[in-house]
Amino acid sequence: MSEHWLDRLAAPQTRREGFKSALAGAALALPFTTGTARADNPGGSTPNACRNGCYFKNQRTTNRELQRCHADAHTAVSFATGLGGFVTLLLTAKARSTERYCVDRALLVEKATAYDCLQPDCPGFDPYGELGPCEPCAAVPGCLCCPSQVSSTGYDSCTSPPYCCGTAPGGFGCVPCG
Repeated sequence: MSEHWLDRLAAPQTRREGFKSALAGAALALPFTTGTARADNPGGSTPNACRNGCYFKNQRTTNRELQRCHADAHTAVSFATGLGGFVTLLLTAKARSTERYCVDRALLVEKATAYDCLQPDCPGFDPYGELGPCEPCAAVPGCLCCPSQVSSTGYDSCTSPPYCCGTAPGGFGCVPCG
């Protein structure tokens, strides 16, 4: 009896096979993802204006998580070193294994979030949130944060009124109102 294609879907997959399946699914879904500008986009920017800022926040979040993974492992190894002998060997191996798992998980979350950054209006991304490109602007009264194509963070902070978000020289960003 020949195997049905649905049986293949239920079989365990390697990481490579899973990645290829996810990539194929994303490629098939791409033509159906059409976005329009949201009403709350400052200055009527495009639905993709948030991408650079989303990537910026994603990288900062991943770097913080990787530093935590390495610091936790270093602390555990330092503790184990003081015990000596075979116990040190076992605890060090356990700490390194936990560190590898933590790093793998952080990178997996980074890749999933990077995919979200490709979607129109970057679902789940808050530029004013923690580690976001507009986080410093959130604490300043009257500060406006505009998507920018020329900024390394993907956003420009407009602190001196009367600035608005709009088409600036070189791309979208802060422009004088009026």
